[in-house]
Amino acid sequence: MSAALVGLGCAPLPTLKVDRCCTGQKFTNWELGARVPLIMRAPWLKESVGKRTAVLAELIDIFPSVTELAGLQPPEGEELDGKSLAPVLRNPDDHAAAAALKPFALSQYMRCPADRANASMYWKGNSCLMTDRTMFPFMGYSLRTAEYRYTEWVRWDGVKLAPIWDQLIGRELYSHVGDDGTDFDAFENVNEVTTAPAGVVSSLSATLHAVVANQTRLRTLPPLAGG
Repeated sequence: MSAALVGLGCAPLPTLKVDRCCTGQKFTNWELGARVPLIMRAPWLKESVGKRTAVLAELIDIFPSVTELAGLQPPEGEELDGKSLAPVLRNPDDHAAAAALKPFALSQYMRCPADRANASMYWKGNSCLMTDRTMFPFMGYSLRTAEYRYTEWVRWDGVKLAPIWDQLIGRELYSHVGDDGTDFDAFENVNEVTTAPAGVVSSLSATLHAVVANQTRLRTLPPLAGG
């Protein structure tokens, strides 16, 4: 599994991940591309004012958080994606509760290599801009936990709009032990998928597959006209 799908118009070298040409428009599953700033303010929750938290969060958590803070409930029979981060705002110093609320964050990004016949060139010209999702050849799913970022690149089923897990193209594993978010250059420089402690990769892989399978709102759609 030596094929590389990372980067955007750059050589697949880990040290290039901080280069602008590799992370422009955040077209990666690396930490620098997957993370965005998040500031939430609830002035009536005085305990949250000026506080920072290391809780793992996804953008789909924003709407549930806002609705709970506003005292609203989804319409009967409806379910929101994501989890409300309101408990963290109410008690930002409870790190154990924050870790239990969100044990992982999921991101995904597609790849459309210009040369699909040569796996060693998957890194080059692999943007999927203006490509319908039914036509993506590969999808990368990345699971971020408190200790690791684990990514699997697999072939994509454009009819079912789902990953084909048994057609694995590559894996990436990076330790984030000791990462306080202040130095992106210090992490994700070496793929540890073959050197990680026993059970780490298999455990993260099983969790990743289960999380993706829980995305029940994925619908099977026909290709767009002319796609």
